[in-house]
Amino acid sequence: MTPPQMAIQVHGLEKSYQNLHVLRGVTFEVAPGSIFALLGSNGAGKTTAVKILATLLKPDAGTARVNGFDVSTHSSNVRESISLTGQFAAVDDILTGRENLILVARLRHLNNPGQIADDLLARFSLTDAGGRKVATYSGGMRRRLDIAMT
Repeated sequence: MTPPQMAIQVHGLEKSYQNLHVLRGVTFEVAPGSIFALLGSNGAGKTTAVKILATLLKPDAGTARVNGFDVSTHSSNVRESISLTGQFAAVDDILTGRENLILVARLRHLNNPGQIADDLLARFSLTDAGGRKVATYSGGMRRRLDIAMT
Protein backbone atom coordinates (compact mmCIF):
# COMPACT_ATOMS: atom_id res chain seq x y z
CA MET A 1 0.00 0.00 0.00
CA THR A 2 1.35 3.43 -0.97
CA PRO A 3 1.67 5.90 1.91
CA PRO A 4 -0.50 9.04 1.56
CA GLN A 5 1.12 12.11 0.03
CA MET A 6 2.10 14.62 2.68
CA ALA A 7 0.65 18.13 2.51
CA ILE A 8 4.12 19.51 3.32
CA GLN A 9 7.47 17.77 3.02
CA VAL A 10 10.66 19.55 4.07
CA HIS A 11 14.03 17.82 3.99
CA GLY A 12 17.41 19.32 4.84
CA LEU A 13 16.24 22.90 4.32
CA GLU A 14 18.98 25.51 4.66
CA LYS A 15 19.00 29.29 4.32
CA SER A 16 21.68 31.82 5.17
CA TYR A 17 22.00 35.57 4.93
CA GLN A 18 25.70 36.22 4.42
CA ASN A 19 27.30 34.68 7.56
CA LEU A 20 24.03 34.24 9.46
CA HIS A 21 22.75 30.64 9.17
CA VAL A 22 18.99 30.91 9.69
CA LEU A 23 17.97 27.37 8.73
CA ARG A 24 20.30 24.39 9.09
CA GLY A 25 19.00 21.06 7.88
CA VAL A 26 15.34 21.56 8.82
CA THR A 27 13.26 18.44 8.17
CA PHE A 28 9.56 17.81 8.86
CA GLU A 29 6.36 16.51 7.28
CA VAL A 30 2.74 17.58 7.69
CA ALA A 31 -0.06 15.13 6.90
CA PRO A 32 -3.10 16.36 4.97
CA GLY A 33 -5.89 17.58 7.25
CA SER A 34 -3.66 17.73 10.32
CA ILE A 35 -2.84 20.66 12.56
CA PHE A 36 0.84 21.53 12.71
CA ALA A 37 2.60 24.15 14.82
CA LEU A 38 6.01 25.51 13.89
CA LEU A 39 7.45 26.71 17.18
CA GLY A 40 10.76 28.29 18.09
CA SER A 41 12.37 31.25 19.77
CA ASN A 42 12.80 34.64 18.12
CA GLY A 43 15.26 34.36 15.25
CA ALA A 44 14.92 30.57 14.99
CA GLY A 45 13.92 30.76 11.31
CA LYS A 46 10.16 30.12 11.50
CA THR A 47 9.25 33.02 9.23
CA THR A 48 12.05 32.13 6.82
CA ALA A 49 10.76 28.55 6.59
CA VAL A 50 7.21 29.77 5.93
CA LYS A 51 8.46 32.22 3.29
CA ILE A 52 10.26 29.36 1.53
CA LEU A 53 7.14 27.18 1.68
CA ALA A 54 5.09 30.07 0.24
CA THR A 55 7.69 30.55 -2.55
CA LEU A 56 8.62 34.03 -1.34
CA LEU A 57 12.24 32.96 -0.73
CA LYS A 58 14.50 30.38 -2.36
CA PRO A 59 16.26 27.87 -0.12
CA ASP A 60 20.05 27.59 -0.27
CA ALA A 61 19.87 23.81 0.10
CA GLY A 62 17.40 21.03 0.77
CA THR A 63 13.97 20.41 -0.66
CA ALA A 64 10.45 21.49 0.17
CA ARG A 65 7.21 20.27 -1.38
CA VAL A 66 3.73 21.67 -0.80
CA ASN A 67 0.77 19.58 -1.96
CA GLY A 68 3.24 17.53 -4.02
CA PHE A 69 4.78 20.55 -5.78
CA ASP A 70 8.43 21.47 -5.36
CA VAL A 71 8.63 25.06 -4.09
CA SER A 72 11.72 25.80 -6.20
CA THR A 73 10.68 24.31 -9.53
CA HIS A 74 6.87 24.54 -9.44
CA SER A 75 6.30 27.76 -7.49
CA SER A 76 3.19 28.78 -9.46
CA ASN A 77 1.54 25.42 -8.68
CA VAL A 78 2.38 25.87 -4.99
CA ARG A 79 0.88 29.37 -4.94
CA GLU A 80 -2.29 28.15 -6.68
CA SER A 81 -2.75 25.42 -4.07
CA ILE A 82 -2.27 27.45 -0.87
CA SER A 83 -3.12 30.73 0.79
CA LEU A 84 -1.08 32.57 3.38
CA THR A 85 -2.33 34.88 6.08
CA GLY A 86 -0.13 37.00 8.27
CA GLN A 87 0.10 37.62 11.96
CA PHE A 88 -2.19 40.64 11.80
CA ALA A 89 -5.54 40.94 10.06
CA ALA A 90 -5.22 42.62 6.65
CA VAL A 91 -8.78 43.87 6.24
CA ASP A 92 -10.02 47.26 5.07
CA ASP A 93 -11.95 48.95 7.91
CA ILE A 94 -13.76 51.33 5.52
CA LEU A 95 -15.36 48.49 3.56
CA THR A 96 -17.98 46.04 4.76
CA GLY A 97 -17.03 42.41 5.32
CA ARG A 98 -18.77 41.44 2.10
CA GLU A 99 -17.00 44.21 0.16
CA ASN A 100 -13.62 43.01 1.48
CA LEU A 101 -14.35 39.49 0.25
CA ILE A 102 -15.59 40.70 -3.15
CA LEU A 103 -12.45 42.81 -3.55
CA VAL A 104 -10.18 39.83 -2.95
CA ALA A 105 -12.23 37.59 -5.25
CA ARG A 106 -11.95 40.19 -8.01
CA LEU A 107 -8.21 40.61 -7.45
CA ARG A 108 -7.87 36.83 -7.85
CA HIS A 109 -9.96 36.97 -11.06
CA LEU A 110 -12.55 34.55 -9.68
CA ASN A 111 -15.96 34.14 -11.29
CA ASN A 112 -19.02 35.38 -9.38
CA PRO A 113 -17.29 37.31 -6.55
CA GLY A 114 -20.62 38.17 -4.87
CA GLN A 115 -21.59 34.52 -4.51
CA ILE A 116 -18.10 33.65 -3.28
CA ALA A 117 -18.36 36.42 -0.68
CA ASP A 118 -21.78 35.22 0.48
CA ASP A 119 -20.56 31.61 0.72
CA LEU A 120 -17.51 32.65 2.76
CA LEU A 121 -19.58 34.87 5.07
CA ALA A 122 -21.78 31.85 5.81
CA ARG A 123 -18.85 29.47 6.19
CA PHE A 124 -17.13 31.75 8.71
CA SER A 125 -20.33 32.65 10.61
CA LEU A 126 -20.24 36.29 9.48
CA THR A 127 -23.44 36.50 7.43
CA ASP A 128 -25.20 38.82 9.91
CA ALA A 129 -22.20 41.17 9.99
CA GLY A 130 -21.42 41.02 6.26
CA GLY A 131 -23.12 44.35 5.50
CA ARG A 132 -21.43 46.24 8.35
CA LYS A 133 -18.20 48.21 8.11
CA VAL A 134 -15.27 46.10 9.32
CA ALA A 135 -14.35 48.93 11.73
CA THR A 136 -17.33 47.76 13.84
CA TYR A 137 -16.14 44.11 14.02
CA SER A 138 -14.70 42.52 17.15
CA GLY A 139 -11.13 41.23 17.05
CA GLY A 140 -12.31 37.66 16.52
CA MET A 141 -14.64 38.67 13.70
CA ARG A 142 -11.83 40.60 12.00
CA ARG A 143 -9.57 37.54 12.24
CA ARG A 144 -12.25 35.24 10.78
CA LEU A 145 -12.78 37.69 7.92
CA ASP A 146 -9.02 37.85 7.31
CA ILE A 147 -8.84 34.06 7.10
CA ALA A 148 -11.87 33.98 4.80
CA MET A 149 -10.15 36.54 2.56
CA THR A 150 -7.08 34.32 2.47
